Amino acid sequence: MSASNKILQAAAGNAAGESVYVEDVFSTVLYSGGSAQNFEVGVDMTEGGLLWFKRRDSSQHHALFDSESNSDFNKYLRSDGSNALDNLNDAAHITVDSEGFNLSSTGYNLSNNSSGDYVTWMFRKQAGFFDIQTWTGNSTAGRTISHDLGSVPGMIIIKSTSAAGEPWYVYHRETDSSAPEDYHTLLNSTAARADSVEMLNDTAPTATEITVSQYNSVNGSGKTYIAYLFAHDDQSFGDGSNEAIIKCGSYTGNGSTTGPEINLGFEPQLLMIKASSGSTGNWYMYDSMRGLTAISSNDAELYPSSSGAEYAGRESINVTATGFQLATTNTANNANGSTYIYIAIRRPMKTPEAGTEVFAIDQPDSSSEPKYRAPFSVDMAWFRSNITSTQNTNITNRLTGKGNLILNATTAEANENAHQWDYMNGWFADQGTETNNRSWMFKRAAGFFDVVAYVADQTSTHAHNLGVTPEFAIIKQRNGTNAWKAYHTYLGNNQYLQPHTNIAAATDTGWASVNASTFFLKANNGNNIAYLWATVAGVSKVGSYSGTGSSQDIDCGFSAGARFVLIKRTDSSGDWYYWDSNRGIVAGNDPYLLWNSTAAQVTNTDYIDPLNAGFTVSTSTSALNSSSGTYIFLAIA
Repeated sequence: MSASNKILQAAAGNAAGESVYVEDVFSTVLYSGGSAQNFEVGVDMTEGGLLWFKRRDSSQHHALFDSESNSDFNKYLRSDGSNALDNLNDAAHITVDSEGFNLSSTGYNLSNNSSGDYVTWMFRKQAGFFDIQTWTGNSTAGRTISHDLGSVPGMIIIKSTSAAGEPWYVYHRETDSSAPEDYHTLLNSTAARADSVEMLNDTAPTATEITVSQYNSVNGSGKTYIAYLFAHDDQSFGDGSNEAIIKCGSYTGNGSTTGPEINLGFEPQLLMIKASSGSTGNWYMYDSMRGLTAISSNDAELYPSSSGAEYAGRESINVTATGFQLATTNTANNANGSTYIYIAIRRPMKTPEAGTEVFAIDQPDSSSEPKYRAPFSVDMAWFRSNITSTQNTNITNRLTGKGNLILNATTAEANENAHQWDYMNGWFADQGTETNNRSWMFKRAAGFFDVVAYVADQTSTHAHNLGVTPEFAIIKQRNGTNAWKAYHTYLGNNQYLQPHTNIAAATDTGWASVNASTFFLKANNGNNIAYLWATVAGVSKVGSYSGTGSSQDIDCGFSAGARFVLIKRTDSSGDWYYWDSNRGIVAGNDPYLLWNSTAAQVTNTDYIDPLNAGFTVSTSTSALNSSSGTYIFLAIA
């Protein structure tokens, strides 16, 4: 189901003094097994860390390979059992490099069987995020183990690597409100918390060490042990080195489909949740690559304590721009009065350095999934079934899963089963040979583009993760037939456009208010979607120009020209024209399509020309360059 394999992302900048981002230290990788695999995701695993494998489509052990148990990554632990360290008997099967990891073609069920679909969670050792420590037990109560996390751990997992039958002990900073070090839960069990001195000797961990008891589970004489340590709210990441990428917290369930909303301060890409007190249950693992969405839909679940296949039959979690909300009455996540603990890891946060990292256009690929390919995991796409005939323009996104809207119409959102997102290199499950189809694909990235699914009420502001003030935005009610609306910084807060029509800018005083963290765009009550763009030097340009009636160059600050250009006249009626390099931006006729129309592409006009710095408007037509006209545009390098 999930194709891979080479994910092209900017190399991590982790030298001394450089900023570190979540992309540098964590990634979720999806793939289909059976052949040699190279996963270049920008996570330098030569720094040490953990590769956690799970087959998704059938029963198979969770297999945890780490750099400290064996530097060759050929020994593993099973989180769904109490086995000691197992040997893979193939030192060449898993290798790591400065960009990720590689698999040989050997057909191991744990990691690369030809009929299997897999997920791997990658955790790189990094102060403020994740650390691994090992020791040989001495049966001494109160023994201290130094660590390199650089802050007080939020969660600790300890397992004996030499003694079979010993459980996976888990400490969590909010297992108890007053003395969490007195309690533990188990990774390989559904049991609720236990009050026991056995794990940490009733001693709180510090920023430099943890303390263990004398018991065989954590410190038996002559036995070997490993600890995985996860940070909490260490705000030393991002451009300003002052942002958190991991949090360990708790909440109390209310037994309602409108469950508690947890404010993390960021949107999560990975969640692990466990009942701590008042209820029993598995640890539940969710991630944005496998279907953790912002809407009430079936979330793909995996359980560290079970070898079972992925389960997607339960509505559980809705992610938000600042955290997540429970959306289930199931006791697994939201029993009334029960306490749940979680660990959450932030979604990607880097600003792109090239347009090819975040934008792509593609024709169908009928050989294997996905149908539309991109050199990144896609977060939003619009597509046309046939650019040479009358067709709608459909637009959809990862956050709303199978939901589909039509850019040239006001119809409500409908579900399309082919809208599948669990690929590293594109989207869309159906195969076909429709060579005239096209998809325009975007990746969410700081400063460039964001997607927000939210409930509007005419007055409230909503958080976003663009990281800068949006300059261009389009919004639509998903559960109704109200109009699309568009904001553009050139028009300001009192005027809007409609992407599904050719109308000039209309006035609605106070309809918009945007800043670097929140937005208000007056929308109809109900479920809404917002797509937000901004200018990134050398990557994208949101701008405007005044018509001259003759050819004029539009400088976007690019070096190799625009691969995509969208233009709309604002002072008078005019269509939403767009061009791209896939169909041709050349010194001659350039095919264009319209957002607001089902019309086939027009191929016999020369309205724009290539320009290294951006693009050239080469025509005097009123639609694009009237001497009395004003125009807005979005261009991507």
